[in-house]
Amino acid sequence: MKRKSKLFLFSLPFVIMVFVNELCRQKIDEIPYGGRGVEFMNPELWVHNKCSWACHNSSAFCEKHHIKYLRPVKQYIDPIYFGIIRFLKASPNYALANLLFLAILWPLLMWYLLVRCIEMRQTIKKLKA
Repeated sequence: MKRKSKLFLFSLPFVIMVFVNELCRQKIDEIPYGGRGVEFMNPELWVHNKCSWACHNSSAFCEKHHIKYLRPVKQYIDPIYFGIIRFLKASPNYALANLLFLAILWPLLMWYLLVRCIEMRQTIKKLKA
């Protein structure tokens, strides 16, 4: 695989992550969640029609009011979801662990697996030819 292709694939998960986050940015009418001089884009209190920081801090309300399409597979997702949260909370700095794992390491792993998959596919094509 060419170096430019790998570089493009390397940057793609990060570009998509930033693009989706900025595309979803919304103006809220409720009281914004904030701390240390920063206001976040999600409301602080419980909101019935969308997720808030209250959902982040306690998943039960969110699961009851906001999960629609994933309800049939919730039993499979929950152990992974809560396992990741336990893993992140076990670190001394939850916020830093969250950034390192979910914003850097996970996209890097996805990139590596994608590149390996493409390389294996090219190898298979060469062997067949």
